[in-house]
Amino acid sequence: MITEISVALNSARAALEVAKNLKDATVDVAVNSKLIELQQHILDLQTKMFAVNDKVEELARIKDEMAAQLKKSQSWDEEKERYEPRQLAPGLLVYALKADRRVGEPDHYLCPHCFQSGKKRFLQKQNVSHRNYRCQEC
Repeated sequence: MITEISVALNSARAALEVAKNLKDATVDVAVNSKLIELQQHILDLQTKMFAVNDKVEELARIKDEMAAQLKKSQSWDEEKERYEPRQLAPGLLVYALKADRRVGEPDHYLCPHCFQSGKKRFLQKQNVSHRNYRCQEC
């Protein structure tokens, strides 16, 4: 973006130089030639300024996306602090809601794979045994 601004400023300087030379032109042909040259520099400057504006808009969009990702990440960090790993049976690890972090919620378990991926997916019990929990996403 700095490069585009520098190029645009150089075009502006060239247009100013042409304008200074314009006052020295005494013949109509020379004046018209300088006017055409000035118009070309102005068009070039305008094109470069549009490119700078496009770059600024793109950077603003990227900034907004990154801010949204940061907010989502911070929200997940707060949510995952409410859970702790728990082994229900040998070989069955889940993430369980900490007893002191319940806010009117019943006991529940989260899928460890999804949890590590930043997703909150509840495990569903398939039958009475504690060995048959199932994640609907995995």
